[in-house]
Amino acid sequence: MRFGPIALILIGMMVASAAEAAPPITPRPLKQESYGESITGVALLENNTYLLVQVLLTNAGFGSEKPVCRGLIVPPSGKTWNKASRGDDDDWSVNKGKNQLKALDCLIRGGGADTEYKVTVEGVTLHLRSPEALSARKTPGNRIKTADGIFEYDLWMRWSPVKVTLRGQGLQKWDNPGNMYVDHTRSNLAMKDVADSWLRFRGFRGENRVVFQARKLKNRAFTGWYWPENKGSAIGIKGKAIQRKVSRGKEEVTLTLSAGDSRVSTQQLLFSYKPVDEFGVLGKMAKPFIGDPIVRTYLATWTWPDGTTVTGILETTDMD
Repeated sequence: MRFGPIALILIGMMVASAAEAAPPITPRPLKQESYGESITGVALLENNTYLLVQVLLTNAGFGSEKPVCRGLIVPPSGKTWNKASRGDDDDWSVNKGKNQLKALDCLIRGGGADTEYKVTVEGVTLHLRSPEALSARKTPGNRIKTADGIFEYDLWMRWSPVKVTLRGQGLQKWDNPGNMYVDHTRSNLAMKDVADSWLRFRGFRGENRVVFQARKLKNRAFTGWYWPENKGSAIGIKGKAIQRKVSRGKEEVTLTLSAGDSRVSTQQLLFSYKPVDEFGVLGKMAKPFIGDPIVRTYLATWTWPDGTTVTGILETTDMD
């Protein structure tokens, strides 16, 4: 397996107008070894359990178009569950009639008026179902093209309601509601050519929910966007309008908006990992493409200039 796609969980940027057509869940592989494509779901449940589900395709290592299926469960207390399975190029398929992608024992379906994302790894099944359809929302900066390749990002779901079931030997069965975000990325660029730092906030609960994303190349300012619930499209933001402060294991991001400052502040570190270390030999194979990033995920709060708040997830990625 290669790690181009794993990098893609971490990348993103957007802004522009929203299109309401359901996106086709059909990978479009590229020939380069650096190719990676991912569909990632992030959910925050009402009991503050954090979930990540992901299907990747990669050309890394021997063979091409190899699928990876990953699931992550971080409960408010207790043990974190983080597992992945990998396959060969004949271990994934598309059903265009159902708008469905199947990879190994994982499935994403976006046909009709609802959405389903199911991850099964090592006998554990995480099943996410939303009554809302996926929607292809275009955002500024979501296409990057250089002489070396491309990076593409699409926002498919912002904070839709979701019902999650967990089944598996050795784990307590549960059925919990919450909210879910979904995006799609596709790239054959090295991560360093897209950014060396990322900030991504998904606001799931509160008044005027919001999604925010920004990236920064070395020795340059952040550039990105935010999309509030009360606006029909994302709003671009860059330069000194995005300030990041890290102190004693906590993060604070300040956005200078027309109505005043908004702040994202962290309450709890939920999960931290270095892909290169976690994936051993595979991680070392991917290092030329993704560098050596560290990814941190926090439970966080967005505070609007008027004092109203939104609870969500802040994910930061930095090259070590």
